[in-house]
Amino acid sequence: MSGGNWPKEFKILALSGKLEGTALIYFEKMVPGWTAVSNTLEYVMNSMLMLYITPIPSAKGIELMSKEKDPSKTWPEHYQYLVHVAERSGNSEQCVLQCLCKSSPTYIRSAMLTRLNSQRIDHLQQAAELASFAIEHEASNVGPSNGSGGSSTGRTGRGHGRHTGGGYGGQSGRGD
Repeated sequence: MSGGNWPKEFKILALSGKLEGTALIYFEKMVPGWTAVSNTLEYVMNSMLMLYITPIPSAKGIELMSKEKDPSKTWPEHYQYLVHVAERSGNSEQCVLQCLCKSSPTYIRSAMLTRLNSQRIDHLQQAAELASFAIEHEASNVGPSNGSGGSSTGRTGRGHGRHTGGGYGGQSGRGD
């Protein structure tokens, strides 16, 4: 099907086939209004992206980024949300790292803060690593009450014993 002149409606339909989740729901709700204005793929795509390029005041960005992570969102989704809001609000990469820790649920925040290295300057990389740690932490069911807030995927942690420098919970590694 490559090549040739595709009808405008087919191009828009093909775009909807590439979307999923909330993006698809948003697209399906908005496409009738967009195509009423202009039936071109370019207009539809620009209209869809308009939501993502709206500037946010810096203080509002920090307020949004500091809210506790939505439990229905994955850690990668939460990380991407923080990066996006920081970009739209003109906040720094360091703000992303700080807000990732601040917005973490209390059962994981202290564990995350022990891994925070204030000397590093690669803030987004460190934030991504902490988000990855949070996934592993939840998968190992180390939340309050033995796993509340843990992974709902049913997966278990892989590579047990990969963390050095002490154990989980009250295990200090000193024979206490």
